[in-house]
Amino acid sequence: MQRRQLVIDDDLGSARNRSIGRRRPSESLWRAAIAGLRWIWRHPLIRAAILLIACSNLVFQALVLILVVLARHHGATPGTIGTMLGIYSGGGLAGAIAAGRLHRHFTPKTVILGVNWIWAALLPLFAFTSSPLLIGAIGAACAFVGPLWNVVIISYATLLVPDELLGRVNSAAMTLSWGVMPLASLGAGFLLTGLGPVGSLCVLATLMLVTAVAATASPAVRHAPPLPLSMNDTPTTHGKESSADGLRRSGQS
Repeated sequence: MQRRQLVIDDDLGSARNRSIGRRRPSESLWRAAIAGLRWIWRHPLIRAAILLIACSNLVFQALVLILVVLARHHGATPGTIGTMLGIYSGGGLAGAIAAGRLHRHFTPKTVILGVNWIWAALLPLFAFTSSPLLIGAIGAACAFVGPLWNVVIISYATLLVPDELLGRVNSAAMTLSWGVMPLASLGAGFLLTGLGPVGSLCVLATLMLVTAVAATASPAVRHAPPLPLSMNDTPTTHGKESSADGLRRSGQS
């Protein structure tokens, strides 16, 4: 019995050694990050999209704090402010539900440009209302169109990024687009201290306008190829590869 156990242990040890031998050598975090950033930099469309997302994240992360102070400035109670933020968040939830259907009716170029210009048009409206409920409604309109933008970027990334680089590219993209959020909160505090809520909103509206103009001026965005696959299609593997190859050529142009 003891000999049989030794034989089993030897077999398990050999299998474990073979498995370890087949594993790829681990890559350092720094090399993985550089690989993801390098891939993003070589693809103008993805690069432009991530920079636009970073700018909009900067604006909207600061916006929430400024809206709370604005509502409080107009005499809103904590309960009213909570209702305002609930309406704001409800717009994002409704947009997430609708995005799966709506994105089929718009080209990626239309979504990227349209969402940024809608935000640029809506942000100044916050400065002209004193009603917390109306502030929440404007915020809901802003939040509603955001998921369309997410659908386009995720679809492009799925088709363009090679499988072996997907994790690295996603990590690099999230670092670039989400890394600005702490800075946005800090900046909102400085803006509120120096300019007050209305002046802070004017700064954010200006930044959003510059972002929309930059999106319109970007050749990569203006010539963004349409996504070849819809949510209803069931493509073959060959179809996926052909679509990805087409988008890669367009994304690198």
